[in-house]
This record gives sequence, structure tokens and C-alpha cells, in this order.
Amino acid sequence: MKQQLRALPITKDKQPFSNTRLESEGQLRFRELYLFQRINYRCPAISSLWGIFNDYKEGRLFLESDSRDLWTFRHWHIVPEEYRYCRRASRHELRDYISGLIYNECHTRLST
Repeated sequence: MKQQLRALPITKDKQPFSNTRLESEGQLRFRELYLFQRINYRCPAISSLWGIFNDYKEGRLFLESDSRDLWTFRHWHIVPEEYRYCRRASRHELRDYISGLIYNECHTRLST
């Protein structure tokens, strides 16, 4: 049976236009991969920001790493304010993200 993925607005109240007011802490799981989206609540993989949730900092989501294209990755930063929706990644998306992250880290170390 296919797992049903549910998109979450990343605000506490009914105003889904800013992630400065996040859902209650504990809503997102530590070290889980999420897809973040600015306008599409379904968070399609092709146009989303992919990121591994680490913590809340100053009331905002703090990511361990993220990528928009699974080729380039950033580490340790806050999710930009324009992202309004997120959903937990599927197992297949997690596999793709981790594969890209490993490739990127190996390639970066070899080129230095």
C-alpha cells in the first residue's frame, strides 16, 4: 500500500504566508528529510527545497543540509522566510537525497 504524504503549512495560526511562526515544536521530526515549497502545498519534488530538519532557532526551522537540485548542497542554516509549506519526504526521496549528498561530499573532498 502506498504511503499517503500530507503537506503541512509551517505556521501556527491560519496565516500560511510566513514561516516565522512555526507549528508547535515537535511537529517536525529531528533529522528527517522534508520538502519545502513557497506556493504549492503539495510540495512537488521537482520544484521544492529539500532539507534535513535539525532544530528550531529563533522560532524558525534550522536545517542540517539542504538542496534544490540534489547536486549542490548547503549546510547549517535557517529555512528562508518565503517557504510556506512542507511535507515529510518519501523513502524514495530520502534515498535520492542521501545519494546526492554522499556524491557531493565525495566529489568535494576529491577536488580539494
